[in-house]
Parts: sequence; structure tokens; C-alpha cells
Amino acid sequence: MVEHGSSNPRIIMTPKVLLSGVLFPSTPAAKLLNLILEGVNIHVVDSILNEEYELILLHPSLGLPHGRSRDFLNKLASLAEFVVPVPLPFRMKEYYGVDYHLHSLSFSAGCIPVIKPALHYFLGEQGGMIPVYTPEGFLKYEGYFA
Repeated sequence: MVEHGSSNPRIIMTPKVLLSGVLFPSTPAAKLLNLILEGVNIHVVDSILNEEYELILLHPSLGLPHGRSRDFLNKLASLAEFVVPVPLPFRMKEYYGVDYHLHSLSFSAGCIPVIKPALHYFLGEQGGMIPVYTPEGFLKYEGYFA
């Protein structure tokens, strides 16, 4: 379990939080991204999450410069801790549904926090040992906001 106020906390960030941080620089999601880029927080990913980041940030409908987006993704990947998730029992997949992947990744990385844009329905609201925060909630928990 992650300790409150620990040095270099490890987190998992959903693709929607990443997108929010990139598109809206004055949001808590952007602050979280800056902390990752500064090496204050350690971002945990796996191959699936990396692919989801690429699909979102490199999508033509966003109109972001491809070269700058690619450079940003490479920088983020270079700072990330890569984890290979341990498959959880199939009954867990049925229980957690669409959040199964994030649950499996968090569990494999040591039940680290998952940062989601909203807390509704995450892990069927039965996250157990896995802490779940919004970007603002995580920053408050870590003491970055008063």
C-alpha cells in the first residue's frame, strides 16, 4: 500500500486524465503531469496503457502537432516504470468489467493509486486495497494543495 506523503509516489493515470492535462494546462491533471515530468511522481504503465496514450494524443481529430505529441509521449515513457500485469482470475474480470485492466495493473504494481477523471463506478465502487483518486484529490492527499 502506498504511504501518505511518501517520497516519489507511484501512480497510474488513465488516458482521460492524460488528455485533460495536455489540453488544459491550468487543471489539476496538468499539475500532476508536470510532477511526473519533474520526477516528483513516478508514473506506472504497461504496454496496453502506453498504446491507449498514443491512440488518444496522436489522434488527428485533436489537431495536436504530431512531432511534439510524439516527443511528449517518448519523454513520458522514458520516465515511466513499466509493469507487466499479473492476470487476475476470470471471475475478477467479470466483476470489475471495463476497469479490470487498471485493477490488474495497480494490483501488480503493489496496489498503487489509480488517477481517474471521476470516481463514479470505478471498480464497481469496490476497489478494496486500491486507492482511487481524481487528480485534484490525489494532489490534496499528497499535500500539493492546501
